Amino acid sequence: MAISTFSKMVLRCPYCGEINQYDLSIFAFSGSNVCRFTCSCGIDIASVGSKDKKHFWVQADCSFCEETHYSYFNRKDLWGDEIVSLFCDESGLDIAYIGPADKIDEIVASSDKSLAEMAQDLGFGDYFSNPDVMYGVLDCLYQLAEKGDLFC
Repeated sequence: MAISTFSKMVLRCPYCGEINQYDLSIFAFSGSNVCRFTCSCGIDIASVGSKDKKHFWVQADCSFCEETHYSYFNRKDLWGDEIVSLFCDESGLDIAYIGPADKIDEIVASSDKSLAEMAQDLGFGDYFSNPDVMYGVLDCLYQLAEKGDLFC
């Protein structure tokens, strides 16, 4: 069984909200032990490293709890046929996915949910007294953040 040498990693920047996709090549570790990944906003948001080129650690900043999460994988996990996910212990939600490019593209396409759908999934559907208005406002804020037009 052949193991692929290229995978894709996708995660959302916890600072600007941008969804970032990165190519992850096993050959990137031939001269270095750590690969760092930077968002288009300029912030380092993840890194992948190895000491022996067989076992790897992934460090990713979380957009849910604003902490850094660490996960450990072997080479077959990261460059195999299936997707692996990194999750936030506090929220229980996935923060990053690594796997074959075609499967990552499917996840990105299917995860484009509205705020109302996400709130329903998390059990917050009836949190607001007028949810339609609030979801509309939150959706507008989200669109501004996606464009980089939302500032503190």
